Amino acid sequence: DTAVILNIDRDHVDYFHSMEQTEDSFRRSIRTAGTVVACGEDERVMRVIADFGGRRITFGGDSSFDIHPEGAKTERGCAEFDIYAFGELYCSVRLQVPGRHNMLNALAAAGAAYASGVDGTAVGEALGAFYGAHRRFEKKGCVFVFNFHPTRSQTGLFVPVPEKGDYQVILSTDDKTFGGYQNIDKSVVYHT
Repeated sequence: DTAVILNIDRDHVDYFHSMEQTEDSFRRSIRTAGTVVACGEDERVMRVIADFGGRRITFGGDSSFDIHPEGAKTERGCAEFDIYAFGELYCSVRLQVPGRHNMLNALAAAGAAYASGVDGTAVGEALGAFYGAHRRFEKKGCVFVFNFHPTRSQTGLFVPVPEKGDYQVILSTDDKTFGGYQNIDKSVVYHT
C-alpha cells in the first residue's frame, strides 16, 4: 500500500489540540504502508516520515526531490511540465486546473503511480484529462471555492464560473465561527 502526505498544518483544531497530536496521527496512519509519497517542501511532513520504515518518495518543486517538475510554463494559470522520477523523465503533462498547489498535487499523484508501477504515459494523460471536481463545486447558480490550507492558501486563483456576472462570498470557512482567521472580506463583489 502507498500513503500520500501533501502537507501537515494546524487544522481540525476541534479534534487535534496540538501539532504534536496532529503529527502523531499522521505517523500512525502511515505505519502499515509499504511506501509513503511525501511533500519534501513541508518540514512537518518530513519530520513525520523521518522514522518511517518503508520506502520514502519525496516530491516538490525542484530537482532536490525524487519526483519533481522540469520545464514548467503556465497558460491561464495552468502548468505544463515534465515530471521526473529519480532523475528520469516519467511523463509530460498539461494540467487543466490552475495553481501551484495543483502542480504539487499532480506530482503527488505521479509519485503514487510511479510507486505502483503505472506507466508514465498513462499517468500524464490522466493528469491532463482532470478538469476538477466540477459537479461537486457548481450547484444551483453558486460557485464553491475551496482553499483549505490553513496557513498557505492561495490568492489570485483563476476560478471558472458558470456564467458572467457579479459574485460575492456568502459563506467563508475563514470566519471566526469556523475557527478561521477572518481574512476574507465578504463585502467584495467580483465582476466577471
